[in-house]
Amino acid sequence: MKKPKQKDYIKDGKFLKSAFGRDMLPYMWGIRNGDRKGEIVKIDIGVIRKPMPWADQQRCLTSPSIAIMSHCSLHHSKMKYHFCKKVKGICTPFNEMAGSWKKRAPHIELCESDMVDKSWIYTKNIKDKKKKTKFRKKYDIFMLTEFNKKGFRNKGLQILYFLLDIERELGLKVCILDTATKSCWISDQRNSIAFGSYLREITKISKQRADGSDIIRPRHGRHKDFLTQSKMNGLMQSSRCVLSANTDDASPKIITEALIRGIPVVLNKNILGGCKYINETTGALFDGGKSVEDVVENYDAIKKSLFSALTKVLSKEDRPQDIIKYYHKNWGLKNTSARLAGFVNKVFKKDYSYVFYPQFKKYFRRK
Repeated sequence: MKKPKQKDYIKDGKFLKSAFGRDMLPYMWGIRNGDRKGEIVKIDIGVIRKPMPWADQQRCLTSPSIAIMSHCSLHHSKMKYHFCKKVKGICTPFNEMAGSWKKRAPHIELCESDMVDKSWIYTKNIKDKKKKTKFRKKYDIFMLTEFNKKGFRNKGLQILYFLLDIERELGLKVCILDTATKSCWISDQRNSIAFGSYLREITKISKQRADGSDIIRPRHGRHKDFLTQSKMNGLMQSSRCVLSANTDDASPKIITEALIRGIPVVLNKNILGGCKYINETTGALFDGGKSVEDVVENYDAIKKSLFSALTKVLSKEDRPQDIIKYYHKNWGLKNTSARLAGFVNKVFKKDYSYVFYPQFKKYFRRK
């Protein structure tokens, strides 16, 4: 009997262009403290980004390594310790970690969403470069989700039970970007015992949307270019706020991508990670429940909380520069790389001013 082929986590040169999407990185780059020339040096400390089998960690990870991971399973205290002995430090978006983990390795609240920055995300509010015209605020609310069971478990799809109420009672126009594939959408409606009926109801509601509201499905054979950075930027810039009802999710980049564009965020306070970004300047929190069952059982209470947060955000004067300034004061690529350097220095007795992924090396080169 043939042995199953081992997954090769290392033989992939694409990580030099983008760390996102890879399970692990074999090394990072950094700048030493006090180096006036700003010379960038290779740091032989690996990074585990996604859950990997313990044996694969032992085989593939550099020794030593750290974890920079936002997987929702890490938050559950009943889960077993995910990491082998090579992992000496853990970075997550969670305020709290299971007590047993803290005995194994130091922990810091830091995640890849903090690295979102205008240096590598397209953020310009320019619709026509020749005429230099800005995007018109076509929508009041922009929401990214998935029309499948993952949408209910993680991506806040259940909040669309309130879609018709939002449109009719508040008079708001909503743009929904559905990133699920058509085959998955059809399959989950037919075969998912837990979520099939809910998905059929949400699909029916979304088809009754008001004039001026849109649903865009790039993976259904239409609107194929709406997953590009420039198109995503256009949708956000055309909206007055971003609504994120995510629950079992850990600091999705949609939050920080909205903030660096000056778009306020209305966020479910029950999300596992991401509430740290939201204050009076950047948006509002609402109690959106933790599951689709919560929405069904507590419809009126959740509706009241959601409407209050939307009204609060949309009634304010539009001041995008205040949002952008607040975000870059606290997060962004350089701030986060400096915090990561501080953590690496503490854990490994190093002396760096910045530590960052290989894909960000070009942004730290001195001209």
